[in-house]
Amino acid sequence: MSTIPEDRLKILKACTNGDEAAAQFLETIYTFFHMVDDLVDQDVTPAPTDEQIGKACVLLILTIGGNPFYQAHRQKFEALIEQAFSAWLCANNLERDKKTEGKVLKSWYHEIFWHTARITGGWDYMRRVCLEHRAFDMSMEEVPHGLLR
Repeated sequence: MSTIPEDRLKILKACTNGDEAAAQFLETIYTFFHMVDDLVDQDVTPAPTDEQIGKACVLLILTIGGNPFYQAHRQKFEALIEQAFSAWLCANNLERDKKTEGKVLKSWYHEIFWHTARITGGWDYMRRVCLEHRAFDMSMEEVPHGLLR
C-alpha cells in the first residue's frame, strides 16, 4: 500500500499514461524526495522512522536499478535527478533567507514527472498533464504572485 496521498498518486499516475514501470519509478522518486526533505526540514510530526528511511533508500536502489522504464531512459533522468537535488539544495538556502523563490525551486523535481509524461505520451500529452497539475505540491498562497496565473 502506498503512503503517497491519493490526490498525489492520481497525478503521478496521470504522468505515466498507463505505463506501470513508469508509475513505479515515479512513486519511488516521489517517496524518496519527500522523505529526504522531511529529514532535513524536520517539519513533519512524527519524523520519518529508521524503518521508513531504510525502506525508502532500499526501494530507491532496487526499484531504480531494475526498473525497465528508468533503464530505457536513464540518461535523460540522471541529469533531471541531479538538477532536482541541486534546485532543492538552493531552495533550502533561499528559504532560510525567507525568499519566496525557494518554494518554486523546491518543487523543481516535478520536472521528472512532466518529462515522464512526455516520454509516455508525447508533447501534447505532457502539456495537458502539466497544465492541469503544475501546482500540485503548493497551495496557491505559496505560489509567488503571477507565476501560474
